[in-house]
Formats: sequence, structure tokens, C-alpha cells
Amino acid sequence: MAPAITVSNQRGSALIESLPVFLVLVTLVSGVLLATYLLFARAWIQWRSEQALYCMAVEQHDGLCRRQLNETVAEFLPWGDARFSLSGANGKWLVEGHWQWGG
Repeated sequence: MAPAITVSNQRGSALIESLPVFLVLVTLVSGVLLATYLLFARAWIQWRSEQALYCMAVEQHDGLCRRQLNETVAEFLPWGDARFSLSGANGKWLVEGHWQWGG
């Protein structure tokens, strides 16, 4: 008589093994996307700040230039509160920005 063949039931084991790998990949990809967004946001805010200083130097409208800067940054960074102040005297033009997330 032939020996009995045992068949192991491994249905679903590939799914269970792939879940942790999937979670690690999702975390890695979302981290890379967040870092890319923050680096681009930093460069974009710097460029918009330079444009606001140019606006202030040419047109001498502090309120208008600051409002435009605050509006464009608020559109790009909808989370948190961003505030900028522009100042210029004796050929020196400065932007000071604060961005606060949460309380």
C-alpha cells in the first residue's frame, strides 16, 4: 500500500507575507513624496519672497506686496498659518516669514 500524501494548505500565506512589505513600501513612497513637496515648497516660497521684495522695491506698496505673498503661500501651503513681513530701508530689503502648523 502506498503511503498517504499529506497536502499542506497554504492559501493566503502570500497575502500575509506581502502585507508588511506593502506597508513599508507605502511608508517609503509617502516619505519621499513629502520630502519632495517640502523641498519644492521651500524653493517656491523663496522665489515668491524675492518677487514680493521686487514688487516692494519697484512699486513701494508694502501692503499690496505682503498681501500677495501671503495669499500665494496660503494657496500653496493650505495647512497651518503663514505670515510674512516685508521691510526695506537704505537699499536693504528683507522678508521674514513664519509658518505655524497646529496650535
